Amino acid sequence: MGKVGLSSSVKNIPYFFRKNWSYVIGYSFLFIGLRIIGGNACFQADANCWQSWSIYAVEHGLANVYSLRYNDYPPLYHYVLYSFGKLMGGNPARIADHLHYLKIFTLLFDFGGALLVASLAPRGRERVFLSLLLLLNVAYLYNTLVWQQVDAIYSCLCFGAIIAALQGRSVLVGLLFVLALNMKLQSVIFFPPLILILLSHWRRAPKLLVRTIGVSILLQLIILIPFIWAGDYNYLPRIWSIVRGAGDRHPFISLNAFNFWHLLIWVQSLRSVSDTLCFAGFSYKHWGLLLFGMASAVVLWPLFWQALQLFIRQEVMSIVYYPLILLTCGLLPIVFSYFNTQMHERYWHASLLFLVSYGYLIKNYWLFILTSIAYFLNLESVSQQFHCQSFILYNAQFIAVVFTLVLILGIMQLYSETSKLRSSQPSVKAVYSQAV
Repeated sequence: MGKVGLSSSVKNIPYFFRKNWSYVIGYSFLFIGLRIIGGNACFQADANCWQSWSIYAVEHGLANVYSLRYNDYPPLYHYVLYSFGKLMGGNPARIADHLHYLKIFTLLFDFGGALLVASLAPRGRERVFLSLLLLLNVAYLYNTLVWQQVDAIYSCLCFGAIIAALQGRSVLVGLLFVLALNMKLQSVIFFPPLILILLSHWRRAPKLLVRTIGVSILLQLIILIPFIWAGDYNYLPRIWSIVRGAGDRHPFISLNAFNFWHLLIWVQSLRSVSDTLCFAGFSYKHWGLLLFGMASAVVLWPLFWQALQLFIRQEVMSIVYYPLILLTCGLLPIVFSYFNTQMHERYWHASLLFLVSYGYLIKNYWLFILTSIAYFLNLESVSQQFHCQSFILYNAQFIAVVFTLVLILGIMQLYSETSKLRSSQPSVKAVYSQAV
């Protein structure tokens, strides 16, 4: 594993840019260039939602946006849409004509995620190289620039939360994770690794846990206040119904995520097949949840075991655990999207930040490359923005096979990392005896 100084590197990124104005200029031109390349490309159905929600928010107030029946998003992005509508003077025509400028806000998080990844590298040139693996990667940018979706925002927040957890900055973790959950509900899959990383920190300083919980609750309340007291009604029950019903909103086997189900059921479109259909007494949805739970346990077990030993020894996770943590977090979005029903093609996105970070630490990027290829093919096969469809490359079963390969190779690599850690540690019996 290469030399990593994460705790100091993250803090020194502003200093790095202040002392290297050429990098500031370079990244600025890259940002502008990417925004120009993105143009006004979009997936029209999603863009229509941004447009109508923004117009409704400025006309009826942010607090009343949940009176729209088809509004099924958590609160955070509505603040962005409302602010954008205000910047457009509340003019519906201007909002519609300039909707593609929303990409600027999301692209900031693409860059933020890339720079957080770059913080793993101790030197300037390595940081630039590592960030460009993402910022010149069409799979990473497609979500924002071509689709005009916003998965980059919650992905950056979740990655930042993991980085903060590795530094023991529990309160910051709470703030970032609350923001991520209020952006996209699938952020919840990162809750277990965050807890496992922070357990030893909380044991050392229990007050830190209390402060984290308190600040997180306060931030959540601040986000919800307009929708509770400032609107025509209290929309908290409506928001809760969105959260509670997230897994039943589109009861189909797949919403174009080419996953396990495309290898199991060969029909023209799984988007038209209900996941309430039963096999062996269980619905496809519940089979998916069961498989997801089992696969998640397999992926999380090594990290759980290491966290337990460290908790007993009252030690926190050092640099040697970073490959295990980053690979675990990189596989969780894969497992989530691979086995569950009702999965969109965009839900693989967060894995890229973690897998490229893991690739840097072990100097092997194959998992990241394979995931990038499969993710791009899955997005393009649905959006068809480049109009270069190939029967083989964009075939759902072929893409599902690539994701299967990523999952198998990733789990093998995960347990290989675990073996390396075990060989360098005392036995569990010795650890427990020492603690007692």
